[in-house]
Amino acid sequence: MGADYTFTNGLYLLNEYLYNSQGATKATLQMLDYFAYFEGETHSLLQEYDFFYGRYPAGDFVNIGLLMIANLTDNSTLISPQLDWDIFENGTLSVWYFYPLGERDSEFGFQDAGWRVRLRVYF
Repeated sequence: MGADYTFTNGLYLLNEYLYNSQGATKATLQMLDYFAYFEGETHSLLQEYDFFYGRYPAGDFVNIGLLMIANLTDNSTLISPQLDWDIFENGTLSVWYFYPLGERDSEFGFQDAGWRVRLRVYF
């Protein structure tokens, strides 16, 4: 279930909620749940997630954004500020930073902060 909206100034907001009845609870999480997740048998490890994405055109060639995914079952969150720069007509340089929040034994809390830099060239 979700909703999205684009404002007249170009601000785009998206929010989605996922409930997976086949997902584990924090108390029943087992190694087999991880295997099913990594093998693609399920799309989420636990049961409840909230996803938020916002993007704003900061200029003719630059978009800034914020992505957040929260695991409501174990109260962990991954926050990712993003910058996309159209450096030439068919090329985009993207810089994303990932910052996890939550207990060390939670889905997103055990991860470390990190960067992603990507140059996409298309034709």
